[in-house]
This record gives sequence, structure tokens and C-alpha cells, in this order.
Amino acid sequence: MKYKKMIQIVLLFLLIGDIAAQENFQNIEVRGIVKDEYGNLFRGVSVVSEFGKNAVMSDESGSFLIYITDKSRHITLSKDYYLPEKVEVKDNDNLEITLKRDIYNTNEIVYDGFNSVSKKMMAGSASVVTGYELNKSPVSVLSSTLAGRLSGLTTRENSSEWARTSNSLWIRGASLNGAHTPLIIIDGFMIPTEAQACMDFITPAEIESISILKDASLLALYGITGASGAIIVTTKRGKPGELKVDLRIDGSLQNVTVKPYRVNSGVYSQLRNQAAYNDNPAGGQFQMFTEEQVGKFASGEDPIHYPSHDWYSEFMKNFAFMQRVGLNLSGGSDKARFFSNVNIMNQNTNFKISEKEKFNPTPNYFWANMRTNIDVNIGQHLKAFMNIAGNLKREKTTEGNMTNVYQGMFDLPPTLYSNLTPEERDPQTGEIIREGGKVMITPSIGNNVYGRINRQGFTQHTITNIYSNFGLELDMSFLAQGLKATGTVGFLSNNRKSLATSRNYERWIRVTNTFSDWDELKFEKKGTDEDTPLSHSKGEDDYHNINYKGALNYTRSFGKHTVSAYAYSMYLELVRAENLPFKYVYSGLQATYDYDDRYVLTIGTGYSGSDNYAPKNRFHTTPAIAGAWIASSEAFMKDIKWLSLLKLKASYGRNGNDDTGASRYPYLNNIQGVDELFISNPSYSPEMVKKQNYGIEVGLLNGLHLSFDIYRHNLDNMYMNVIPDIPSYHGNTGIFPNINAGGMRNKGYELEIAYTKNIMKDFSINMDGFLAYNKNKFTHVIETIRSDDYFHKERVTGYPTGQTWGYLVDYSNGNGLFNTEQELNDYLSHTQYSFNKPRLGDIKYQDLNNDGIIDEKDHAPLGYGAIPNYYFGLTVGAKYKNFDFSALFQGVENYKTSSAGSIGINEGALSDGLYSSRHLQAWTKERYDAGETISHPALTLKNTSANTQTSEYFMVDRSYVRLKNLEIGYTLPMKMSRAIKARNIRVSLSAQNLITWDHLSDYDFGPEAGDYNHLPAFRVYNLGLSVQF
Repeated sequence: MKYKKMIQIVLLFLLIGDIAAQENFQNIEVRGIVKDEYGNLFRGVSVVSEFGKNAVMSDESGSFLIYITDKSRHITLSKDYYLPEKVEVKDNDNLEITLKRDIYNTNEIVYDGFNSVSKKMMAGSASVVTGYELNKSPVSVLSSTLAGRLSGLTTRENSSEWARTSNSLWIRGASLNGAHTPLIIIDGFMIPTEAQACMDFITPAEIESISILKDASLLALYGITGASGAIIVTTKRGKPGELKVDLRIDGSLQNVTVKPYRVNSGVYSQLRNQAAYNDNPAGGQFQMFTEEQVGKFASGEDPIHYPSHDWYSEFMKNFAFMQRVGLNLSGGSDKARFFSNVNIMNQNTNFKISEKEKFNPTPNYFWANMRTNIDVNIGQHLKAFMNIAGNLKREKTTEGNMTNVYQGMFDLPPTLYSNLTPEERDPQTGEIIREGGKVMITPSIGNNVYGRINRQGFTQHTITNIYSNFGLELDMSFLAQGLKATGTVGFLSNNRKSLATSRNYERWIRVTNTFSDWDELKFEKKGTDEDTPLSHSKGEDDYHNINYKGALNYTRSFGKHTVSAYAYSMYLELVRAENLPFKYVYSGLQATYDYDDRYVLTIGTGYSGSDNYAPKNRFHTTPAIAGAWIASSEAFMKDIKWLSLLKLKASYGRNGNDDTGASRYPYLNNIQGVDELFISNPSYSPEMVKKQNYGIEVGLLNGLHLSFDIYRHNLDNMYMNVIPDIPSYHGNTGIFPNINAGGMRNKGYELEIAYTKNIMKDFSINMDGFLAYNKNKFTHVIETIRSDDYFHKERVTGYPTGQTWGYLVDYSNGNGLFNTEQELNDYLSHTQYSFNKPRLGDIKYQDLNNDGIIDEKDHAPLGYGAIPNYYFGLTVGAKYKNFDFSALFQGVENYKTSSAGSIGINEGALSDGLYSSRHLQAWTKERYDAGETISHPALTLKNTSANTQTSEYFMVDRSYVRLKNLEIGYTLPMKMSRAIKARNIRVSLSAQNLITWDHLSDYDFGPEAGDYNHLPAFRVYNLGLSVQF
């Protein structure tokens, strides 16, 4: 009670002082006009008083009127892509101000989740992209818009399922063995779980900017969660001025970037015969189909008995439609401002649905999200803000996994009679003997895509995601000029409700046991499946996250000296239905000193912990230091006209990672009854990565900007399995805990280039791009050291994360296959395969240890690891009068993966229909003798092929360059806009994933993680209309 009264008294004095300060200060009224370098009047320029209490925007005529009530004697005018202008003001001033283009982007602001910092004065390393740029990508999830736009961020599209695209994100590659997803902060709110999914709810129209933090100094305050870097999402806020209404309507057509090649029944029957012959040459050339049947399949003369189906075309439409409508409103005064956004998206799929009578299984995705950000000046010293966002997503899919449906299109042979059995009638009476319409399968494939998407049911997920953040900011300049205190509370709730429907159906096969059966139509039921009613089941999953944060911020200039400091403390709690709450505590302190915009020094540390660590090992520090020298600001460099910027910077520190894959409370023993299931590790601690960064930034030739960063990350306490060090005689080695005992190194560089030029009054060009290199390796791990007869005794130490191991191929004969009987016999005279005996047309492996046996002792590293070594992006743009143009190129290099399972080595043993373009050039004696191209081993119908081993033969070079985004826009003349009382009307045509240059011309999938088991990336054509009122 005593403390409550004290707080009330303090707040009362603050309020009285606030009112008195407002009464004693004489307001200043300032008018002005803003123009650009060519004399054009500038609308939408932000005009803010020195102390930030008063703000307005210039109107259509470039005019502004601001009333200053906070004792400021200066105003700052700013606009995106222009240099800010600070002007001294007096009462009743009438100003004319010209803003100059920021050709080096030196005014770019980076928000690090705590403070907004000028990138020019930053000693750390970060990259920024605006929401305006992201809005050019007509895609459904936000993470897909980031590809190729941020230096240091590597992206990979793993799955391209409609509206559920899955992207992997790495900031400066992998410095950890386990989790690599960056920490994600949305408007200062830390997302502790399913962070990328939460970020993907946000639309580009809501975003002011996205920053990625890359070095130790910018990540130090994030403590035990900053090692993988951070993505900082900043949404738009209202600005003083009249009400603005922005309406955007988009209609998109989507089709796959790669349409797999499918053989017809004529070619299929030939390939099946060839495979059977390879397996059993004594059986002759026509073991599966007779020569006459092959001819009938090829000619199409009898499509009833000898059909030829392209199942891909029968189940996939060329285009799917996506609609997006977005509306945002913003405005306010210097007292209160708001930004509100509503966005609705409806996306269909490319699947063809035939049956809708009993229930509608049509897949569909519907998405609605809303956001409102409000800022209020309560008084002279007190501000309040509120951010509220709500998201509703409904996903309706087939009963099974959507990618399984896609895969199923390649399992069915083109020779299958049809999707459904025909109706059978008595030839004499015409009476129905057997009803048709039963789903057809093959003896080896128990499911048909038709049945999956039309008769098996559907699954519907309804996801509700609500985020809110409330805060107060107290200007404590009455105690010390530049001192502010902030308190926030945030809450996030996510609920997922599932409705699963399912039914079974009869499955029938066509009887083709003998060659003569193909001339008849005989059908029989396969198995005991029956048509069943549609059943329903429901499920639900939810979690919520709440955090409280208090902070002090101090910034003040003393002549040429500027000092800033930031201190905070935060409590975060994550509650899931199936677990005890996860609890985190974060705190940190950071101070920066800047002398005359020339020398910058930043020192900071985080202090954080969670309840997943033992009490004596719960909290950990993450210190960092960074410095920068802006040499171009030195007096002795002022006269160098061609050099506008020269900046050197360096940083060193450590960042932590607690997402190690450890179980809940690993410091506690798990004992149930007489069994000890898990031995505790009380010393378990977060992984700590020591990071170095060195960089240089150069501005040249009045428009060219270059930057180069080199970095090195060292991890020496990697969390890893201890079992390889435990002798088997200990019994159940699985009970031993993981420990912090491994090491990893990660290094790379980033080169960025930007160029902006106003060619003439109505014509400007711009270009910016980057090249990022990254490579990692394990320096020491606990692994089983193999015996001396292994060519590579270590399989982890010294190699990158995700290293593929397999056999090297002997290409000494040109194609790496056994081409003649003599070659095969000579090889087998001294070397044997430990798995299956090779035959003609099989892959010829290298015996690295020369022991005469091909086995795992001969395994060698293949490819470059799980992450591309090189990642690059290039954006070019131009604007001429009312036309604008932009193109984004993006790509990777040094990236290989194994495609053995993707292209179907055992083509006929595991399925009835997986023949692609590569199989057309499979090895045959005739093809080899004729000197024709061979791109695949000899075909087979068996599971025992020697070619099933992982080897370099099936390592696919997935390097590529892609025209990721292309947009052409036209802004209607002002007189046309005014006809409907609009400020601006713009029409745009854009495309995503338009053209790809890669090394996969003879494969049927794209260069990402695509194969027959995954939907390829989609090409999108978009027509957009933007109207601003």
C-alpha cells in the first residue's frame, strides 16, 4: 500500500510538471514549401520537430504548416531515398527547402529491435529492404519475397505447396549443427516459436522495412537466442497529415516452372521391354509386351484396349488463380496517428476435381489479416502506442498430403485403362451387369490420384493468430535531456483447429495376366476395400506467448560528441498445451560514442537465461564491441571530389544459441520405476559462437556505392551426442546425455554494389546487387573413428554440415558405366561389389582403398554440403516519366544434392510408371555402339540393382540463375486520377520466377529441393491496380 501511494504521488508531480511546461512555452508556427532538385513540388515529405513531439506531412502543393510546442528550434524534413534536411526555425517563418537525392543511401535507417540507427554511423553489419520493394513479388507468403534482396540472407524454397510454401532461411550460412532459423522480431516483439510462420502472416503492404542483423555487436543484446542472426520486421505507422487511403487489387495466374516430361504408352512399353531384357537377356526383347502390342500403343489405333494417358495433364490444370485485395488507411495529427490494414487472399490449386456431389473436396486457401498501429501523445512527456494484428487462415487440402498427390501422378503407367472402371452391360438385353465408376489401380500401386483427390475426403485447418503489443514512452528530459523510459507488454495467441474427413473406396484392377488379355476388357476387385461413408474427426492445438519489457534510452550531443546508451530487461513466457511453460529472462546494456560523425565505438552485452538450464548454470553473458572510422569525414579528405564516402569498421563478440534440440529440463534425470531412461547433464549450456566482422564501405563517382564485409564464426561448445565415445559394454548407451563438446568454423564474405543516377529530369536508373560466399566445417566432434582400411576414417570432422557421402565413379572410360563384357570381366577379376553384382550398363565405382571390395570403406565426400557456397542477387530498375521498371535476378553456385531417389533408379520395381526424359537415354549396347549420348544406367525392373547406391553419378548440380521478379508499372496522369478524386492510380504487370537458367535440362524438376516428391516452384503472372486517395 505504501509503494502504491508513492507511485501515485510521482505520477501526479509528472503530470503537473507536464502541464506547466506546456503553459510556459510559447508555440512556434512555421510554414514552408518543399521541392526536389528539379523544382518539382514534393508531396508526402515528413516534417518533424527536433524533439519529435510535433510532426506533419507536406501536401500536394509541397506546402506544410507545423505548430511547434516542444521547445524545438529546428525541424527535420525527410523522405525515402532523399537526404534529410535539418533547418533552424523561428516563429512565423516561411521556408523554401530543397531535398537532394540520397544516391549512396547514407540515410538508410536500420531498426535493430531496440533502436533506430543510421546505417552510415553503424559499426555493425546489417542489410535492409523496404516493404515497397517486397510488394513487387506477387506471392502468398512473406518469406518468399526475401530471395535475392538481402545480402547475407540465403533462402531455399523447400516445398511450393499453394499458400504453404516452405522456405529455409540462413543468415551467413550455418554456424551451428542444429537449428539455423534466425531469431524473428516483429515490432520489437520476440517470437519464440513457429516464428517464421508468424512472420509469413504479414503482407508486404504492412511493412515499413525488414532488416537482418549479421554481426555480434548488433546481436549481443539478444543473448542466448542471437547466434543464428535476426530478422527485424518493422510495420508501418501513421504519420501526421490528412487521411490516406490505399487500395490494391491483384489477380494472379500460377503455373509450374517445370512441367515433367511423360512418356506415352508406345515409349513406355518399349522401355519396360528393355528393362526386362537387361534383367534377363535370355528371355528375349519382348518379355512385357509383344511387338504387336508395342505397335498398337504407339499408333493409338485402339485407345480402348491400348490406351495412352498423360496423367499429369489429366490431373493438373495449366493455371491456378489467386486473388488479393488490400486496403490500408493512415493519418492523424501530432497528437494521435494510426495505420490500419486489411488484406484478403483467396488461392486455388492446379488440381482438377471431378466429383463434388457427395462432398466438395476442392482444395482451397483463404487468408484474411488485419493490423492497426496507433500512436498517441498523451502529454508533453508521455506517449502511448498500441499494435494489434489478427490473422485468419483456412487451408483445405486433400485427405492425404498434397505432395503425395503430386507424386502419385508419376506412379501410374500410361497404359492403365482409365481412372474408373466402365459400366458393363449384357450384350443381348442391354441390362447393367456391373456398375462402373470404380477407382482403378495397378497390382503394385494401391492408390490412384483420382481416388486421392475425389473420394478419400479432405482436411481443413483453421488457424487463428492474434498479436498485440502495448506500450508507454516517458520523455524524462525534465531529469536529463535525451533520456527516455519505455515499458511494453506483448501477447501472441495461436490456435489451430483441424477437421479431418476420410472415407474408403473400392479398388479395381484390369486383368492382364497374359498377352492375350490386352485384347479384352477384364476387371476384378483388388483387396477387400469397400465404399464407406465420410467420417469426421477434429483436433486442436494452441499456444500463447507473453512478454514484458522495460527499457531506458539515452541520446545526447555535446558539441562534436554524441553519446547514446540503451538498457533493457524482458521476461518472456511461452505456454503450449502439451508442455510446462518455457520461461526466458533477457537483459542487456549497450553504449555508443560518436565523435564528430568520424569515430564510432559501441560496447554492449546481453545477460540472459531460461528455465531449461540448471539453476547454477542458468544465465550467460554475450558481450561485443564494434568500432567504425568514417575517414571521408576527415578534413584531409574533404577535397577528394570523386570520393564521397570511405568507412572502415570492425566488430568482435559472442552470441548464444539455446535451440540445440535438447529435451525439456536436460539437467534432470528421467527415472520411471526401476528404469533410468535418461541421465541428466547439469552442465548443459547454450552454444556460444564467437564472431568477427571486418568491413569497408566506399562511395565513388557521385552515384556508386561499394561495401565489402569479411567474417569468421567460431563455435567451441557445440551440443552433440556422446554415444560414439561410450563403449557398447556399458549396456544401454542411449541413456547418456548430450554434452557441449563439439566445434565448428564458419567463414565468408559479402560484396555489395549500388548505383543510382538521375540521367535527366524525368529519367533515372538504379542498380544494386550482392555476392555472398559462405563455407562451414566441423573442427572437432565426437564420432566413431574408423579403422585404417577406411579411405576416410572421419565422416564429420573437417566437413561441412549436411555433407553427402557415397561412391566416386570411375569415368576413365568416358561415361562411368560398364560398356562391354570384357570391361566388366576385367573389373570383376580384381574387384567385387559388396552389395549386388554389377552387369552391363551399371555404374562403375572406384575402389579407393584398393582392397578389392566396393563397400562403405570407399565412401567419399560428394558435393558441397547442405547450403550453397555462393548466393547472389541483382536488382535493376529505371523510371521514365510515368513508367517504371524493375527486375530482380537471384541465384546460387556450388550446390549439389543426390537425385538418386528422385529420378527412379529402380524405375519399375518401386512403381509402374516412373519414366522421364533421362530414361530415354538409358544405356543399351546399341546406343553405346552407335556413340549416342547416355545419361542413365541400364534400366531394370529389380530392387537389387547395383545402381541404388549413393554416388557421384546421381549428384545434381543445382546451381542456377533466375529472373526472380519482373515488374512494369504505369502511373496514370494526375488529371485522370483527380477525375475519381484519387491522389494516384498505378497499373502494374509483374511476374515471379519467370526464367531459370540451370544445369537440369535433362531433369524434370527445378533446381531447389524439387523432385517427383515435391511440387516445383510456381511461375506467377500478376496484374495489379493501386489506387491512393
